[in-house]
Amino acid sequence: MKRIVYALVDSSDADHIRYIGQTRESNRLRCHLQEAKKTDKHTHKLHWIRQVLSAGRTVVLLELDTAENYSALIAKETELIKRYRGLGHQLTNCTDGGEGVENPPPDVRAKMSAAAKNRTYSAETRARMSAAQRKRGPRGPMSPDQRAKLSAAKTGTFLTKEHRARVSAGLKGRPCSPETRHKMSIAQKGQIRKPLSDEHRRKVSEALKGRVFSESHRANLAASQAARRQTEVSHV
Repeated sequence: MKRIVYALVDSSDADHIRYIGQTRESNRLRCHLQEAKKTDKHTHKLHWIRQVLSAGRTVVLLELDTAENYSALIAKETELIKRYRGLGHQLTNCTDGGEGVENPPPDVRAKMSAAAKNRTYSAETRARMSAAQRKRGPRGPMSPDQRAKLSAAKTGTFLTKEHRARVSAGLKGRPCSPETRHKMSIAQKGQIRKPLSDEHRRKVSEALKGRVFSESHRANLAASQAARRQTEVSHV
């Protein structure tokens, strides 16, 4: 898929560019239109698109330039935004371009994280998301090919101690509803696990060395093991 810098214009005024972006997707215009129609986000670009559509006109995507690699694409996008703003085009871009960077630096990652954490959705948006998920239906089991691809993608990747700490902190104190606990219990019941290999046992042993469990944790583990043994016996 080739990389392009594109412009969005009103079909009634094609000489006046209102937005400049970059993409490798052939359906980028459709994505803009869907975002304007099906979300309640408030940006200059989306307000303009909604205004054009409500007037019975169409939004048109024009290809401005192409690039061989991502760095060149970002540079061209930034340069074209600057050029057309200088020519008097009323662009709806919120930035000067180039914000879609690959592997952003720590300060940019922090800003993105803060923005995501403070993002809220209206009740209407959540209802639409829920309806879309129900329409999609539950996911079936992964095929052997999907499992192989997932395994290959994860092989050799390790979480840093800082990442593990953040994951742990995020999960602590997160309550599960009785309904969720019931579903988890049903999903676990009846599962007969294969015996662990010697290599797997060694890894588990090394991971658990030095870990101290509370009395309540020990009691929960013992109860879980007893229930699992009872399930295995009932299936013999």
